[in-house]
Amino acid sequence: MEQNLMSCSHRGWGKHDCSHDQDSGVECVSAGILNIPADITLRLQGSLSKNGTGRVEVFFNGQWGTICDDGWDFKDARVVCRQLGYQDAVRALYGGQVPHGSGRIWLAQVGCKGMEQNLMSCSHRGWGKHDCSHDQDSGVECVSAGILNIPADITLRLQGSLSKNGTGRVEVFFNGQWGTICDDGWDFKDARVVCRQLGYQDAVRALQGGQVPDGSGRIWLDDVQCKGTEQNLTSCFHRGWGKHDCSHGQDAGVECVSTGKDKKIRLLS
Repeated sequence: MEQNLMSCSHRGWGKHDCSHDQDSGVECVSAGILNIPADITLRLQGSLSKNGTGRVEVFFNGQWGTICDDGWDFKDARVVCRQLGYQDAVRALYGGQVPHGSGRIWLAQVGCKGMEQNLMSCSHRGWGKHDCSHDQDSGVECVSAGILNIPADITLRLQGSLSKNGTGRVEVFFNGQWGTICDDGWDFKDARVVCRQLGYQDAVRALQGGQVPDGSGRIWLDDVQCKGTEQNLTSCFHRGWGKHDCSHGQDAGVECVSTGKDKKIRLLS
């Protein structure tokens, strides 16, 4: 936000370890596009767009255009969905998951942190700069009006004969029903988030289908991808509520550090 370059830090006048093939430059807003708004207009296109799912389009320089899915992820989708007035995103969609657009491809390599108020605050390659085709158009699935009451944090429980000891099948309470999680991609990072959310110190291991009793009813989540540091499971990426290609023979579980165990871990040679 500095008004001039003298307000910025640098190494010192004349101090460098560079050659002229490292000379830096800038690309400024040209005279033809001086009126970039502080916030751009977005819309969803496709047969499900009224339900919050579709191809993302951006209105810029008098034309609607698409966004390439290079680097497109859940953090970008969250910004788009909130800007469109939805509570949050369910997932990011990629080329082939949304109808192909036409005309301009305005953005590529969008990089949002997920907390921005609008897409203009996110980094990108530059307006109209891309090496994409429309079969790489990106999209979003937003929290639709029918499930606007997704809590910021969901309720979890363990089921099975060892559940009181911190080991069992993981179940999620969503939309008034308990349901399971498919073990596609289920790993230790996911288990750590679940165990901490349940009040345990940490996880011992992630359990796959066959290692926990099979559940019944709804399978709520699939392809869960946590980084392991999230405070609750709703902060982790997943395929979408109720979207899966699993059976209850693939129900995921966890073994948590139980209250009866010594929480000190040591290594022995």
